[in-house]
Amino acid sequence: MTVVEHGVHRSWKQVSETRWVQKYGFQDAFYGRILAEVGTPALFMVNCQVKFTFKSHTNDVEVVAQLRNAWKAMRLAYPILATVSQQDQRVYDAVTSYDELETWAQETFKVDPTLSGSDLWQQLVKTRLPTLYYLPKTSELSLQAEHSHLDGRGLLRFWNEFISFLVNPAPLVLGRELANLPGTSDDYLQVQEEFPGQGRDIALELLRSLDVSPPETAVSYPLKDPSTLTLAQPGFINGRARHKFPPKDAARIIAACRSHSISLTAAFHAAVGFATQDVQRQRGVEPGSKFAAFSNLDLRRYFQHDGHGSAPSAAKTLLGNFHTILPCVSHYGHGASFVDVAEELSASYRDDLAARPGLFSALRPMMEHVGDGFTAGPLLDTTPAISTGGNLDLVLRESYLGPAGAFTIDDLWAGDVVTGPWMDCFISIFQGGMTLSSVFNGVFYPEDEACNFLVSVGDHMLGGLGLEKRPHAKI
Repeated sequence: MTVVEHGVHRSWKQVSETRWVQKYGFQDAFYGRILAEVGTPALFMVNCQVKFTFKSHTNDVEVVAQLRNAWKAMRLAYPILATVSQQDQRVYDAVTSYDELETWAQETFKVDPTLSGSDLWQQLVKTRLPTLYYLPKTSELSLQAEHSHLDGRGLLRFWNEFISFLVNPAPLVLGRELANLPGTSDDYLQVQEEFPGQGRDIALELLRSLDVSPPETAVSYPLKDPSTLTLAQPGFINGRARHKFPPKDAARIIAACRSHSISLTAAFHAAVGFATQDVQRQRGVEPGSKFAAFSNLDLRRYFQHDGHGSAPSAAKTLLGNFHTILPCVSHYGHGASFVDVAEELSASYRDDLAARPGLFSALRPMMEHVGDGFTAGPLLDTTPAISTGGNLDLVLRESYLGPAGAFTIDDLWAGDVVTGPWMDCFISIFQGGMTLSSVFNGVFYPEDEACNFLVSVGDHMLGGLGLEKRPHAKI
């Protein structure tokens, strides 16, 4: 593990008077291998949009200027937002003057009076740096970045920090941001092997768990038009769908999960599998018995001291990319009930990774194998992917009040770009309500089909938990 020296984490190396570079950790090394060109759709690029109401208390300062100032404050507090992603490292250029800070803001803070958040999502392409858009026509803010900049938790926590700077502005102070550059997950986890080859062996064992061989069959989404998988250049349409449960129904679902001692994420994961089986039946495919996918995990709770008495501060790792994926397998055969599958998944999600000897040493070799699959040729797997935004009410307030104004979050959406033939499916709780959402390439999934799939997932959650189905809001 590395230590902090002179305020700058030792994973960062100074290569010029103002430039610093950091070699990627195991997860970011994967994203470096699939790095897209600026101006093109980028696989796994993250995007979060907030619809808001802002009542400024500062009549002599335009709202745009206030937003821009808060964005500058975020850059100084969380300089990961101003790093450039390269294939094997990230690069940070320290700010030496307010003019340089303004130049950065001119590139990364955009105001577009013609677009809505939906418009921006449909035409989203990679920018050189993380970029914040203000869309006054629909009162929306939209943040986009490489996944190597922000994981899901960091993406959502961004807004609490940004809005706090907006309503409670303070003078911008230069010269301190280098101390805010974080290390990588490798720096904060015990990734060292106990013996040579341990990490590779565990990685291969983990990946073998995803194999589906007779008599098992895969729970995998059969495309309406399978010929799209054989196209040399299938194209790209950035799609998204949502299905909402109001707070009353969300509370019923959460209570039912607790009564069965299963996690909400596990119930959602199980429901995605059963809904996928429904599509298999509808399209003349024998329903699969094994749902083999990756689950997304936040590693922050496993971060440890670095051997020199210096644990990563919560502030340093609040944003950034500190997640990973691990195989997560569930079995739907032999008459397995919804609760049976959800209990199996709950055990997996509740697994204490730190208690599994050598597991963290396997993450780099495992991600290298995953990267091999993504770079070897066309992506053909249509198994839905599962993620959770968690309970956003624990990290975001509905309203923020400060000397500069009052900010209310009216709606929030988050997702990542999927250029391949699978759907990324998410569940989150916000302002008491529950949202099921998905992102997908519209070449493979018409929007109405994606919406109907989420309705089916919601129905399986209700039915599987023994709850009466009710009408829901759909977007």
